[in-house]
Formats: sequence, structure tokens, C-alpha cells
Amino acid sequence: MLSEKHHIHHRTKKILSYILSFFVMICTITVSMCITIKSGLLNPNIIESSMHKGNYYEYRLGILNKGIEDLLAESGLPKDLAKDVVTDGMMSIDTSSYISNALKGKPVAFDTSALEAALVDNVTEYLKKQGITLDEKLERYISDIASQAKAIYKSNISFEFIAPYMSFASKYDSIIKSFTIGSIAVIIICTALLLLLHRRKYRAVRFCTYGVLAGSVVTACISLLAKKALIGVISGEGAYYNVMRIYISDAFMQGMYVAIGDIMMCGILIFITYVMKRKVI
Repeated sequence: MLSEKHHIHHRTKKILSYILSFFVMICTITVSMCITIKSGLLNPNIIESSMHKGNYYEYRLGILNKGIEDLLAESGLPKDLAKDVVTDGMMSIDTSSYISNALKGKPVAFDTSALEAALVDNVTEYLKKQGITLDEKLERYISDIASQAKAIYKSNISFEFIAPYMSFASKYDSIIKSFTIGSIAVIIICTALLLLLHRRKYRAVRFCTYGVLAGSVVTACISLLAKKALIGVISGEGAYYNVMRIYISDAFMQGMYVAIGDIMMCGILIFITYVMKRKVI
């Protein structure tokens, strides 16, 4: 009779342990995916890195130079006067500033004095070589060309994805924080209950390890599947779509890094379990 009661008690305790381990797994997945979204999809550095990898600045520079060349041609000036007026480095710095200020809700401003000065110098030098004497009216005309070039430059310092990104971030940022804090609290509660449930504490740690390990594997799978699915949705061609594919890929790679971190933590927990078992704790 006593043996049967002991068997029922042991089986009940085991079932409860697996249930608590399951909750640890669900919460581990939730925390890991929240970290993935926060450090990946909602990370401005990932966007900027993707723009560099996808040659977005070179693409924009080509459009910009074409605009300035057309402006010069309309004014009866050679297109090659646009050479070296704008560099991809200049665009990279100003676009980064644009993204940073836009995300912080600050006004976006650019210093285009170097661009205007370079274009004015190029045009002035060309006219002097043609034997044309500059007067006040001609200087104003050259200055007007530089101002139009400045407007073309400013219109090209942008990134189409920033507006939907800001909308997504403002909508889900607080939700992600709430889910993260809530899930961590549940993991702590489940761990405490497992420790209370088992006289030998290494068994409680072992069941926690089951949950964390399963959660890390599922996190890795979700990240890979989500990356594949979202990249598959992007069917367009061109620099912008190429940047978006790189962005999605790099963002969900954070999930793989989080999963690896979870697995390393499992290794630590397994070691702790081994030490505790050896000491019969």
C-alpha cells in the first residue's frame, strides 16, 4: 500500500515537473524571440549595416549624380562638372544622421555647404577656362544652380523603410518589454516551484534545463522559418529590395545567436546538475 502511494506520488511529481518544464520552454521561446525582435528587427544598426552591404549608398549616389548632371546640362554646362561634388561617404554620414534623428523625432538637417562650394568652384573654374568673365549676375546664376543641386541632394537622403519601421517600433516596443518581463517572472516562479517540488535539487535544475534547451531549439527553428518566409515575400528587384532581404536575414540571425546563448546556458545548467548530483544535493 505504501509502495503504491509512493509510486503515485512520484508519478504526480514527475508530471508536474514536466508541466513546469513546458512553461519554462514556452517562456524561454517568448523571451528569446523578444530579444531577437529587439536586437534584430528593431535595431537601427541592422538597417544601416544592411544599407552598406546592399550597396544602397552607391545606388542613391548614381541617382543623385544623374540629377545634378541633368541640372548642369539644362544650364548648358558639361555634365562632368558634377564629378566629386558628392561622395558615397557624404551620403552615408547624412543618411545615418537622417535615420537617427527621424527615430528620435528630431528635425532632420544637413550641412550642404561643402557640396555647394565644390559645385560653384567647378562651374567657376570651367567658365574661367572658357574666357568668360564673371559678373554679379553670373555669380548669382551659379549660386542658384548650387542651390538646386542642394535640393536634389536633400531629396535623396532618405530610406523608404523608416516610416513603417517607426510605426512598427512605436506599436510593439512596449508590448515586447511587457512580454519579456512577464516571461522572465514565470520562469523564476517555475524554477522556484521545481526547487520546492524536489528534495534533491539537481532534479529541479535538470527539469529547468529541459525547458531552456527545448526553447532554444524552437527559437532557432522559428528564426530560420521566419527569415525564409519573409525573404520569400520580398519579390521586387533593385537596391532597396536587396537591402530589405539583407535586413531580414541579419535581423533573424540574432535569433540564432540568442539560441546559441541559451544552449551555452544549458551547458552550464548541465554542469551544475552534474556537480549537485555528485554531491547528492
